[in-house]
Amino acid sequence: MLGTLHNDTYFARMAASLGDKARLIEWLVPGTTIDVGAGDGGLVRAIGERAGYVAYGVDASEAAVARSDGSVRFGSSPGLRTAFPEVEQVENVVMSAVLHEIHSYAQPHGLAVSEEAVAEAAAWLSPGGRLLIRDGVGPDDPETELRVRFVDPSHGAAFHAAWHEISQQLGPERASARTRIEPEDGCLYGTARDITAFLVVFVWGEGSLAREAQEDYTCAGALGVRADQLAAWTGLQVIHTESYTQPGYIEHWEKLCSVEQLTGDEDGWVRRDWPATNAMWILEN
Repeated sequence: MLGTLHNDTYFARMAASLGDKARLIEWLVPGTTIDVGAGDGGLVRAIGERAGYVAYGVDASEAAVARSDGSVRFGSSPGLRTAFPEVEQVENVVMSAVLHEIHSYAQPHGLAVSEEAVAEAAAWLSPGGRLLIRDGVGPDDPETELRVRFVDPSHGAAFHAAWHEISQQLGPERASARTRIEPEDGCLYGTARDITAFLVVFVWGEGSLAREAQEDYTCAGALGVRADQLAAWTGLQVIHTESYTQPGYIEHWEKLCSVEQLTGDEDGWVRRDWPATNAMWILEN
């Protein structure tokens, strides 16, 4: 389920994004942390370097476990606690970029399996323990009509065609099927949620397309996982939530395209701010 396509490009990408994951560390409470979907253990090692903190990882990729030097065990979510039968309670469970993979790869995929995963993590927490979730997020106005104006329309169209072809493996209702290239202007059209789904794949380039096209990274937000749902699923209190654009994204997007919004008046299309790509929720037992 998790990490079904691991290779050198993927692990390099995970290492590059550790800086953004590391923002979770400031929300940990002292004690033991389990990092779910830990990859090769980069965040586990960063947590373990702090005095008073012990961290272990779990991942469903044998390649990730092999690269971890023993800091990551094999296991999947839901069912992750079977990887640590000796651990009754922990002070923290981290789920960084995990829910969108569960949502995308589980069969049947959707919110029900995400609910099961976060409820299982919450049940593992000691009193005062925390569940820390970082994942992709969709826009607050998911149905607003947007368009992407490419710097190189031929490249944009080719990338969109490849994204569409790969993503169809997960069904015809994927975001790629709801976007369209207009030959008159070479722009990409779609709703705010579907355009955001395209942009978070486009930013990583062709080298990551085979994996990213299969994932619904924008599964959180207005049309997906929300803070109130997480509280209801887990029985925990939400003590912090935020949405932001992952560092480095805007610099790459600006070289590739711009995003415009249809105003509905004589102004027509106007430039729109870049979308938020990530959200973070901190819940406390």
